[in-house]
Amino acid sequence: TLITHPWFQQRWPDVQMLDDENLKTRYTNTRGGHRIATHVGGGTGERGTVLLLDDPHNAQDALATTETEIKNATDWIGNTWSSRLDANLDDPGVNVVIGQRIHPKDVIGFLLGDDPGDDRWTHLCLPARYDRKHPFRYPSSVKVGRRRLQGDKRRKQGDLLAPAYMDEKGLADVQHDMSEQTKQAQYQQIPRPREGAILMRADWRYFPRQWLNDDELHKLPQFRMVVCSWDTSFKAKVSSDK
Repeated sequence: TLITHPWFQQRWPDVQMLDDENLKTRYTNTRGGHRIATHVGGGTGERGTVLLLDDPHNAQDALATTETEIKNATDWIGNTWSSRLDANLDDPGVNVVIGQRIHPKDVIGFLLGDDPGDDRWTHLCLPARYDRKHPFRYPSSVKVGRRRLQGDKRRKQGDLLAPAYMDEKGLADVQHDMSEQTKQAQYQQIPRPREGAILMRADWRYFPRQWLNDDELHKLPQFRMVVCSWDTSFKAKVSSDK
C-alpha cells in the first residue's frame, strides 16, 4: 500500500512492485527490496536485514498453550529464526520481537533470560499501569545505536499507559471477566506460572528439609491438619502401581 500510494510514487517513481511477486506472503519491488511473511515454526531458507517477529504466541490460546508448544516456539527461535539475519560489520541488521507476555518461559522470557547483561536486547516494557516495583521497569529514554528513543515517562504508581485511549472505566470493562493471571501477563507484562483457583501458589509455605530431623522439629509450626494426596493408577496391569 505504501509503495503504490501516489505520494510515494511521485517521489520514487522507479520503485514498482513486480507483478509475479506481489503476494501477501511475499512481495518484491523493482529495486530488489523484498518482504517475506511466514509463521512460527516455518522457514524459507532465505535471509533478511530486518527480522520482525509479531506475537510469537497466540494470546487468545494462552490458557490452552502447553509448555511443549512454548518450547517448540523457543526452539524455532534458536534453531531457525536467529540464523536468518543478513548481518555484517557495516550493516548489523535488526531483530525485533513484539508481543504480550503469556508465560514465564515464552519467547520474550526466553530471549531476556539469555541476555543477563542486557547488552543484546533493548527491552521496551509498557505495562497498562505503571509499577515502580516492576521487574522490567523501562527508563524515560534509551539510546539504541545513534538514536535516543522515548521510553516510559510515567513515574506515578498506577498511572495508565494511554488514558486518552483507555481510561480507568475502559480498562475495568476490558478486564472484568479476565483471570488475575491474564491481567498480570497481558496487561502488566508479568507472567506467572499457571495455578489452580483454590490452591493458590502465594498461599504455600515451605520449610527447610532439615527441620524434619528430631532435634529441629520444634521449629515447625503447629499443624492443624496433615493431608496426603495420592494420584495412583489402579488397573489390572503388571505396570500399574501397587
